[in-house]
Amino acid sequence: MKYIEVHFDHIDYESVCNCYNARKPDNSPELKRLYRAEGGFRLDIKNDEGDYTCNNNSIKQLRWYRKKLHTPIGMVAFDNDEHILLYDSLVSVYGNDKVSWYIGPLYK
Repeated sequence: MKYIEVHFDHIDYESVCNCYNARKPDNSPELKRLYRAEGGFRLDIKNDEGDYTCNNNSIKQLRWYRKKLHTPIGMVAFDNDEHILLYDSLVSVYGNDKVSWYIGPLYK
């Protein structure tokens, strides 16, 4: 698997979300902070009534695990373009030396 990995301890969610949202396509949902124990990022998915909720099945999410962002089993994942845009936004905020792609097992 391929994951975004960071090489720093504290993240400025507001700066990363602002950078992502300034670059995203107009018809795409805004990136927001994921308020879960692990922390992370989320993209809202509209339900059948056109409303947004924040339960695990109605959002795309990436959560932190050992400084890597992953989607927990059974949750909705970011698509490839969203994943790349988040990576590019993290690089814009923190620099190439602080963000990388990690390819390999998450749990080892």
